[in-house]
Amino acid sequence: MSETKKSLNNELLFLQAIGLLGVINGHYMCIESYIHNIFNYYTWLIAFFIFLSGLFFAQKALKKALLPYFLHKSKTLLIPALFVNLCYGVISNVMRRYGFIQYGTTLSFQSLFISPFLYNNQFGCNLAQYYIFQLFLIEILANFLYRIPIIFTKKPLLSDSIFLAVSFALSYYCFSICRKPDYKSPELTLLLRTGYLFFYFVLGVFYERYIRVFLEKWKTPVIGCFLAVFTQVLVMTITNWPETVIFMPEMNASKIQHDFVPYFTFLTAAVFMLCLARTLSPVLEQSKTLRFIGPNLRYVFYHHQFTVIFIGMIIFLIWLSGDRGEMISRFNPISFSRHPWYCFPLTTNDYAKVPYIIIAFFGPIMIGKYINKCGKAWVRVLVWILLMILILAFITFFGRKYQDVIRNIK
Repeated sequence: MSETKKSLNNELLFLQAIGLLGVINGHYMCIESYIHNIFNYYTWLIAFFIFLSGLFFAQKALKKALLPYFLHKSKTLLIPALFVNLCYGVISNVMRRYGFIQYGTTLSFQSLFISPFLYNNQFGCNLAQYYIFQLFLIEILANFLYRIPIIFTKKPLLSDSIFLAVSFALSYYCFSICRKPDYKSPELTLLLRTGYLFFYFVLGVFYERYIRVFLEKWKTPVIGCFLAVFTQVLVMTITNWPETVIFMPEMNASKIQHDFVPYFTFLTAAVFMLCLARTLSPVLEQSKTLRFIGPNLRYVFYHHQFTVIFIGMIIFLIWLSGDRGEMISRFNPISFSRHPWYCFPLTTNDYAKVPYIIIAFFGPIMIGKYINKCGKAWVRVLVWILLMILILAFITFFGRKYQDVIRNIK
């Protein structure tokens, strides 16, 4: 089956969408999926997003000069992320002012412009947004390095292979530092995380330039899915390694037992995901849903955490009003106020949390989709500001109404 550029983009959008669903599921632990247990997506998923960005970069990024590219990425990634960070800083401070939440830091130059590049959980409403800032740095770095003359020799495959090997050595060095049991270095987090993840970006570029064309000739990609799962399970059985994660925001890999774990897990998971998308390619080409959500996936990174917090806020208000039926009585206001990941159990069965995944995924997409229809950029910004003002008014109104009750909650 020949692959067009359109079908390729649909496959990449599908992979991003599945990955984001995995992120949301991991945040709220709604479904302990078999794929999670086999591939442990906390170890490879962010690296996979960076890898996919490398594919896009190889397709079109180098067509722009360095300064225009920097300005373009500032407009599409950095400035929107800083704007969202400011919005959540204001919202978080107002929620904390009335006692709805007890986490988060105050607004400052540090929390608005520096912390987002390091950890970005300073407000408690937008942890996943750190990825946007990290991706911005990696893309700017890649655009600069790929313009160094030594990269573009008469033997591009050789030079790209050397560049890939060097980036892997850097990644491994950064990872080895973060594997130390006593690792804790907030000052180095950004450098170590960038050095570790940059390899996956370069690998994405390498895959797009040299490997994808070869794999297009593979008529039965479903075999790749089985091979990836079989290989992963086989190695897990032989090594008997325990559950392992890299806590990527802090770049903490102290729980990982073996050096090769994240790279091997990424490789098998990437093969599985790419082959799955390739197998579903005929369906994806006809998918209206994919075309609907595709251009707005970035809003899931920005807003999915606060979407669930806002749902909890509404349930909290119902709880405060005294209307505590059998379901609402299970709401825990202390856990909600202290933990930004609190997920109200609709029933005792965790599968009843699935609506949280659906709302956290499609809610931001729906809002972004219709706001983007407003036309000019300044109109869209104005609508986002008005939406934030409405949220602040909502919090302030009920905060004043129930402030005394909230203070007495123990």
